[in-house]
Amino acid sequence: MTQNALDNLVVENPSEIVTGCPLCLATFVREADRPVRDIAEVLDSRC
Repeated sequence: MTQNALDNLVVENPSEIVTGCPLCLATFVREADRPVRDIAEVLDSRC
């Protein structure tokens, strides 16, 4: 299931994956081939 979700998320070849789900964040960090960040972290870095 995780690999299927990651395959869908990287179709457009993003430089990173952003999620608002703590469980997804923990899972994707272990399995993704690119950085995974929490949405709050991304928004905070842009303010």
